[in-house]
Amino acid sequence: MFIDSLFTRKNESSEFFPENVCLRLLQGLENQNFHLYIYNWYNSIPLLLKLKEFGIECTGTIKQNRKYLPKDFKKIIAGINQSEYLFIRADQILLSCWHDKRMVVCAVNSGRSAIITKKRGKDEIITIPEIIEHYRQFMIGIDMFDQNKTVINQAISGMDWIIKIENTKECIFCYYKKGKKSRTPYICSESKIHLHPNCFYSYHNNIKKL
Repeated sequence: MFIDSLFTRKNESSEFFPENVCLRLLQGLENQNFHLYIYNWYNSIPLLLKLKEFGIECTGTIKQNRKYLPKDFKKIIAGINQSEYLFIRADQILLSCWHDKRMVVCAVNSGRSAIITKKRGKDEIITIPEIIEHYRQFMIGIDMFDQNKTVINQAISGMDWIIKIENTKECIFCYYKKGKKSRTPYICSESKIHLHPNCFYSYHNNIKKL
């Protein structure tokens, strides 16, 4: 019941509304020089402003259709070409937009509109907003796919991440461990076994028990 209620944005007054959950979990941490890094499901302009009042700095990706963003925000960032960036500041909030392989938008209640240049891969040099680079470092990735990739690479030394192919088959972990049939286009690049991304870690941790 708690999990079902947590992932809803229908009732802003509910104690399980994402912003309210965050504020409740952060009670007692006010004005202690903490910096919170947060995923885009929870991040919002009202939350950033409230955390600013509580003396908690916050950086997080934010959905492009979130309320209280600048008017015509999607149209504004649609004009950003690949590798370009844009900063938008309003009151105490700074929006940092960067078009990499896809558009990334971070909203913060502290920080500066600075950029850094870094090397990616063997030869590529990229220019990235400092705020987004800090988010990548502390969250170990931009989105959940990147986070899962990092966790799995750390937990399973030398094993490649799951890859997507055109054909779908039954997820081996769901079938044998959960007793249900569920097809997936993802396979483990090492064992060539079909697995859902969220079953990948569990399967390799329980491989001897299957």
